[in-house]
Amino acid sequence: MKKTGNASKNIRDNADKFHIANVEIIEGMAPDALKGLPVPDRVFIGGSSGRLKETIDTISDAMQSGIIVINAISIETLNDAKQALAEHGFTISISEIAVSRSKSIAGKTHLSALNPVFIITEKGN
Repeated sequence: MKKTGNASKNIRDNADKFHIANVEIIEGMAPDALKGLPVPDRVFIGGSSGRLKETIDTISDAMQSGIIVINAISIETLNDAKQALAEHGFTISISEIAVSRSKSIAGKTHLSALNPVFIITEKGN
């Protein structure tokens, strides 16, 4: 649960920094923490602690239409997301982004690649 607390603090800090007042933080682990919340029309999943399919099932059972965006850093998570969304008939789009950071090597600037991130987007009904 410590991870959730750190994520909540980051969200609060960013909301304060950018003067955003319409952010409500619900602490807990999905899909359990989703119970009792209003039906969403937009969902972002940035981590699932191994409960991605259950989370997608819960969200898609509640949503009549909307958009789900999932970030994945592993091919396995990408595949799990793709399969779970396909089971619910979502139209899936996958993008891969890669970021590099500069570092000095022999007095020159070199860009070292970081691990890629997959972004899975779906549009429901």
